[in-house]
Amino acid sequence: MAILIHNVAELQAMNNDLFGEYELANDIDATETITWNGGAGFIPIGKEFNNFMGKFNGKGHKITNLYINATVPFVGLFGCVVGMLSGPLDRVIIRDVELVNPTVITACNQTLYCGALCGGSGYTWFINCRVTNGTIQADITSAPAGKTLTIGGLIGSTSLACKIVSCSAEASVEAIATGTNYNVYAGGLVGNVYDSSILPETCIMNCYSLGTISSDSSSSGCILGGLSGNISGCSTVYLCYSKTDIVNTYTDTLCGGFVGRFIASVADRCFSTGKLTGLGGGGGFVGWVTDDGAGHLSTVTNCFSRGDGLLEHSAGFVLMVTSGTIENCYSTGIGRINNPPFIYVTGFCFNNVGGTLTHCYWDIITSLCGMSIGGGTGLSTSLMKQQSSFTGWDFISIWELGAENDGYCYLRADVDMVNEMTLDAVVDELNDLDYTKILDLNKLGV
Repeated sequence: MAILIHNVAELQAMNNDLFGEYELANDIDATETITWNGGAGFIPIGKEFNNFMGKFNGKGHKITNLYINATVPFVGLFGCVVGMLSGPLDRVIIRDVELVNPTVITACNQTLYCGALCGGSGYTWFINCRVTNGTIQADITSAPAGKTLTIGGLIGSTSLACKIVSCSAEASVEAIATGTNYNVYAGGLVGNVYDSSILPETCIMNCYSLGTISSDSSSSGCILGGLSGNISGCSTVYLCYSKTDIVNTYTDTLCGGFVGRFIASVADRCFSTGKLTGLGGGGGFVGWVTDDGAGHLSTVTNCFSRGDGLLEHSAGFVLMVTSGTIENCYSTGIGRINNPPFIYVTGFCFNNVGGTLTHCYWDIITSLCGMSIGGGTGLSTSLMKQQSSFTGWDFISIWELGAENDGYCYLRADVDMVNEMTLDAVVDELNDLDYTKILDLNKLGV
């Protein structure tokens, strides 16, 4: 039988039994945590080598005003969460909880994983977890060269066959790494998704991120993405959305309105509308699409971007493709090359040195660009709003055109979502998840 949690003190006491099964009995006001532990606030549940391995069900309740100001490497309500691979029931499950107004601040002199809900995770299911009006800030400036900062609005880092289903983050995410030799991954939902191609992949489905990402980093290894900074390891992303604005301050940073770098993974029926501003390079949807060097390629299908890429070097959809396939996708945002005065020459893709672009389009009017060096077909705004323009697209089961989304193509609401994913039937309620939020968002336009 699950242990009931009634207040923030009992929530903190979960650290006394990291194998337990817990449920929230009611909403929890965590305002007092700002005075705890000499200003350090709430102590994350689970840590490296002593991670949380139990079950947590918020039962739809809220945890309000949680405050964490930590100097440890795994930071969030849950610090480090890792289940076991031996069977589906051995996975950690964290579900049905909303963090409202969480503040998570951390500075660490070593590799750091930070998110409002969870710092680092493996073999874990996150189901219907939300962050609303979150503030997440992480700083590794004091760490030795070569260390990594991974920060996300909901989760810092996932690996080892995690599932993130029907989750969202509305947050301000700030990554600080003032130095030239750090690796930084920052995302509106998840900072970094990495996995092994020989294990069951990580899946992200029916999730979205809103808010801002800012980076104060002079490291060339800085990768920022609206939903996730990096997605790799044969992961799958399905029916997800980002409207996260990215502001970057360093030239050698890679950005993407949806994902910064996409390695050997699959994205289908996803979209982004956030704006990229500042320095560096990126794409309205993805910065760089590539493979893992072991024969596993990336595929991006049935996706669109409506955000502008106002960086030094940017494209409406993708900045660079070195392998893989992009098919049945479109963009409407601005892409540019910063050779003053600005020369708008990057409609859909700036640099394609080994990938395949099929039936991809961009709006030559709204993008201020009639050329796409890396491929794609440019259409006027009026033609972008006509079904006959989109050769090879499925307007029966995937796409729809109408007054919604400012008259541009949007994703249909009658798609059988769950059957298209390779998800285990560990949680019965997966078959009853509500997909209307994402599908409604994709009709709103910009």
